[in-house]
Amino acid sequence: MNLKRIFLGACIATMCVAMVGCGKKDKNGDSSYLSKVELGKYKGVEVEKVSAKPTEDAIQQEIDAYLQTIKSTDKKVDKGDTVNIDYVGTINGKEFQGGSYEGYNLKIGSKKFVEGFEEQLIGKVVGKSCKVNVTFPKDYAEDLAGKKAVFTVKINYIAAKKLTDAIVKADDSNDFKTAKEYKDNLITELEEQLEENADSTIKSSILAKIVEKSKYKNIDKDVDKKLQESIEEIKTYYNITIEEYASQMGADVETVKEQLKASAENLVKQTVTLMAIAEKENITLSDKEFDSKIQKTIDEYKGNGYDISKDELYEQLGGEKETREYFLQMTVLDWLAEKAKLVDKIESTPSVVSATAKAKAKKDKK
Repeated sequence: MNLKRIFLGACIATMCVAMVGCGKKDKNGDSSYLSKVELGKYKGVEVEKVSAKPTEDAIQQEIDAYLQTIKSTDKKVDKGDTVNIDYVGTINGKEFQGGSYEGYNLKIGSKKFVEGFEEQLIGKVVGKSCKVNVTFPKDYAEDLAGKKAVFTVKINYIAAKKLTDAIVKADDSNDFKTAKEYKDNLITELEEQLEENADSTIKSSILAKIVEKSKYKNIDKDVDKKLQESIEEIKTYYNITIEEYASQMGADVETVKEQLKASAENLVKQTVTLMAIAEKENITLSDKEFDSKIQKTIDEYKGNGYDISKDELYEQLGGEKETREYFLQMTVLDWLAEKAKLVDKIESTPSVVSATAKAKAKKDKK
C-alpha cells in the first residue's frame, strides 16, 4: 500500500503539493525558492466561502444509504422498493464478464438496469430465486449490444423504507434510542465532513489563484524530474508500463505524458510558490511543531486502522527533509487561509457516507 498517496490525499483532498527540490543554491549553499518565482498577490486573496451546512437532500441520501442495510418484514417486491439481490447473468448459457454480483441494492423503478429487468422483480418473494430475461440495447457495450441474456436473481431482502425509533433501537452497531438522535448525530457528522472539505477547497482555491498570478523561471528541469517520478509511480503502483496505462485510459502515450507533464508543472509551481512565501515571510516550523505534526499524523493513521512509525512516514515522503518541507507547506497554507478574504457564500454538498451507516454495513458483512 502506498501510504504517501493516502497521506497526501487525506491532508488536502482537492490538491496535492509536490515535494521536489526546486530551489537554486545561493552563495551560502542554501536553497532559494524566491529565485524561481515572481510572486503574484498572496495576501488577502479573495475566495468564495463554502457552506458547511448539509442540505435536506444530502441528509436524506445518507439516511437512505443506512436504510439499505436494514431488512424490512416485507415479503413481496413492489415498485419503489429497494431490494438487496444476488444475480448471475448468462448469454447462451455462459456467464459473461460484469454480469454477476452479490448484495446489490437496487431501487425498483430507478431504471439503473437494462429495460425490463426491474419490472420483472415486482411480485417476487424474498428468499427465492427467479429468472429475468432481457435484451441489451443496440447501443450498449459492443460485446453485449443487442444480445439476449438470462439473469438468475435471488431476492435477499427488501430494505426498510422509513427511519423509525424501532429500527434505531434494534441496531446494536450504535447507541441511539430514537430516530431523532440518529438524525441529529448524522447531521453533526455531515457538518464535520463538509467543514473539512470546505477548508480543503478554500486552501486549494487560494493556492490556485496565487499560482495563476505568479511568474516562474528555471523550473523546466524540476518539471521533467517530477514527470519521470509520476511515470515511475504508475509503473510501481499499477505494475504496468506507461504504454499499458495509456491503453487502459483509452489514450495514446503522448497524450498521457502531456497530461502528466501538465500535472507535474502545476505541482512544481505549487511547491515553489509555498516555499517562496515561507522564505519571504520568514515562516518556519520549529522542531517542537514538526514533532507535533508527525505525531498527529501517526495518530490519525492509527485511528483509521493503519500502523506507521516516524521512520516509515519519512520513507514514504522521501526523507526527513522532504517531510519537514511538506509540513512547512501546509503551515504556509494555513497562514494564507488566515490572510484570505472570504466572499460570496456558496453551497457545497458532497456525498459522504455516515460513520454509523458504514459501521452497520461492515457489521453485516461479518
